[in-house]
Amino acid sequence: MRIKEIIKSERVKELIQSAVVASLISVAISGTFQWYIHQQYIYQRQAEAVYTRIEETYLLNGLYQIESQLSVFGTATTTALMDIRREVSRLQSDPEIIVKLESKLNEISRREAVSALINRDYGFSAQSFPRLQRFGMPLYNAIKRTFYSYSRWLEDTTDINFLETQILDMDEFLGENRGINAVITILQQMEVYLERRLRQLDDYVWSRNYQTYEDFLKITEEPSFQNFNSELEDYVEKLDSWNESLGGSAEERKKASLELNTWLSERIDVNPFTKT
Repeated sequence: MRIKEIIKSERVKELIQSAVVASLISVAISGTFQWYIHQQYIYQRQAEAVYTRIEETYLLNGLYQIESQLSVFGTATTTALMDIRREVSRLQSDPEIIVKLESKLNEISRREAVSALINRDYGFSAQSFPRLQRFGMPLYNAIKRTFYSYSRWLEDTTDINFLETQILDMDEFLGENRGINAVITILQQMEVYLERRLRQLDDYVWSRNYQTYEDFLKITEEPSFQNFNSELEDYVEKLDSWNESLGGSAEERKKASLELNTWLSERIDVNPFTKT
């Protein structure tokens, strides 16, 4: 009996020891899990704080405002040019075409967005221009050069003295794939191109999952972002060439217009952030 009691006692001790060990392991695992959950919570809150700062500083008061004004100004410009083209077409055989065109141009010039562009008043988007520099000068230059192009075309085409020289060759001015139609097409493509790039940039920023604000500040050093900047540099170069050609010969204007139009057509549906 004594031996059985001893054996039974030893087994109880073993069971107790196992229970204690199991309890300690359970506590350790539970503690580790709780620590992990706590760390994940901290990381999540840190990431949320980082993105709140990025969103408020560079998205809500930066990219989104620029995109909104790009749409307003782009639409206002192409609509004005289409109205001018239609009016020229309607009046082309009218002996009083210049007088009547001048009246129409005055009406178009008074439109809010058109007037703002002619006067180089870019509204609340001007306050957002400095914030674009965080994403590199290529984007900053691309937006400002585009707004300038809208301003220049509206300033010229709403000037009756300038327009009168353009409609001396009515067939050229109203031609299907040349004249003012070609200009409207390019300006529309510019708007669409930049709207897509701004949305792609927005998606890219959110996809990066920056853990610290310092990581975000290095965004322009990332290879995918460098592809984005490189493409915008090409865009600015083509746009500048087009704008500069407007004071040159008809052949120079045609060449620069074709190059920009072709480049935009080829690039509009491409995402430079996914380029390999």
